[in-house]
Amino acid sequence: MTADLSTDAPTVPALAGEIRQRWIDARGPLFCDMYELAMAQVYVRAGIADRRSQFDYFFRSAPDYGTHQAGYCVTAGLGPFLAWPDDLRVTDEHADALAAMRSSTGEPVFDDSFLEW
Repeated sequence: MTADLSTDAPTVPALAGEIRQRWIDARGPLFCDMYELAMAQVYVRAGIADRRSQFDYFFRSAPDYGTHQAGYCVTAGLGPFLAWPDDLRVTDEHADALAAMRSSTGEPVFDDSFLEW
């Protein structure tokens, strides 16, 4: 039996593009901690939202297996993650979801100036 290597098979760049698009589709601009959104709102309020900023991506600790704790971590799949912020687009649906969020006192979590930004 032979493998079908026709030109219909996806090329490596095409497959990488498809994987990147699936990553983007599944992880929109709200795929983050509330901390990032709260800091973005602070930046808007302070008038520095258009300045370059940096947020770190990390994990809190290595796994603890009871008898020992892992001493290292292997990270894979960073390519799609690093490209993700460049492809983010905030839609009205995302802004509406943020506008609907309320604090424990019933006040909006995000103000209008942030949602319009």
